[in-house]
Amino acid sequence: MFKAILIDDELHCTESLRLLLTEHFADRISVSGTFNKPAEALRYLLAHKVDLIFLDIEMPEMNGFELLNKLMPYEADVVFVTAYDQVCHKGV
Repeated sequence: MFKAILIDDELHCTESLRLLLTEHFADRISVSGTFNKPAEALRYLLAHKVDLIFLDIEMPEMNGFELLNKLMPYEADVVFVTAYDQVCHKGV
């Protein structure tokens, strides 16, 4: 079972993703936390080990890349999530 957290400044995004993961992947993914503030997620990650991070790219205070840089070297798989299509194209 993969232990995951969800990080997105939009509450409806973390809730929607949590519901999808719970409904479709409950046998493989356990959501151990949802965070709408990157600083709170960072504090949690520095104290806890997770296997999978669903991470929004664009957030106020700290973007997803900045959060990852503060975590290094942290061993977890990261799935970037974003509603901005220009960021998707830039990443590809």
